[in-house]
Amino acid sequence: MADVVKPFHIEIDVLNKEEVIKGKVPGFGLLAAAANHLVTEEKFATKIAEKLHETLPGAMKEAGIDLTIERCQNEGPPTHFSLSLQVRGLDMAGLGKTGLKLNEADAARFAAAFAGIQQSLRRMGMEEKADGISSGIGDKVRNALMVKLQEILPQKLGDQGVKIKVEVPEYVPSAATPPPADGPHPSKLGLNVPFYLECTIEDRKALLSEALPGGGIAAGAKRCFAGWIPDDKFSDVVEQKLSEKIPAALYEKAGVRTTIVSEAPNAERESAISVKVTIEGFDTVQLLTTAKGPEFGAGFGELWNCLQELASLGIPGLEEKMDGITETIAGNVREKMREKLAEVLGEKLHARVAVTDAW
Repeated sequence: MADVVKPFHIEIDVLNKEEVIKGKVPGFGLLAAAANHLVTEEKFATKIAEKLHETLPGAMKEAGIDLTIERCQNEGPPTHFSLSLQVRGLDMAGLGKTGLKLNEADAARFAAAFAGIQQSLRRMGMEEKADGISSGIGDKVRNALMVKLQEILPQKLGDQGVKIKVEVPEYVPSAATPPPADGPHPSKLGLNVPFYLECTIEDRKALLSEALPGGGIAAGAKRCFAGWIPDDKFSDVVEQKLSEKIPAALYEKAGVRTTIVSEAPNAERESAISVKVTIEGFDTVQLLTTAKGPEFGAGFGELWNCLQELASLGIPGLEEKMDGITETIAGNVREKMREKLAEVLGEKLHARVAVTDAW
């Protein structure tokens, strides 16, 4: 994890230089400081730099963070310091507890969620995507560290009589919102565009026979003459299938919630019905199990749960880093959904189904 937390800089200004000189470097009064201006400033800068190098690594170690510090070339006054920080190691539970101010139980959840991401990607067979998600995690951790430093440094140096102001130029407040509970947006999986299909009913009698309730001689007679009912009644039966039975079957078989509308039968082919299927939502695990297999579906579900967990613990917005995964599988998901739609429509309408670009 440490290697995905990019280095960053902090800018420090000492606010009580004269008090520090008097209290920490005995024998240097105001007159002495004026007489030995260059020496005093050099010693002052060296002393403060030493204090920062002594204080900062230890303070961050308590927060589960192992880092190194490098002082940058200072072109400003000796009261100003620019430091470059590089994270070398992270104790995730320690970071969660001290860095993000989580209790012990939540810090353990925090560490487990990080570990779960790698495990989920392996289960999905997409270990190569780990870098992209880890980079996103690293950015969030980096932001949390910046906040922590702005709290820790004034307190630690203040305990030694040094008053400072700390700024982190690269810090950007996060405005990210938690990921949606039910999975990625349909557009991320190629499902935001409706599907268009043409269904040519091949067994009108079987279709109508299924729609006639009851049993016995009367029902048998109705089914016997099912092929001769008026066209408007036949259309009612088809509409009921499209509005109720087929959406229910699609949710059962593929985990998708759909709206299906039909166009009037083709004037030249009276048994052909054009339909438009819109995906309104889905059960992510079931959908991806249909498209990519059970291991992938379960792994993606676990991965999404990890992102939910991290969002609830103070690191939202990581689902954006999953675009690399969803973009890779979107074409496959759409193709598999097209096949499933054709299968279910063909079965329920006793029809031959062809995919079209539009009505």
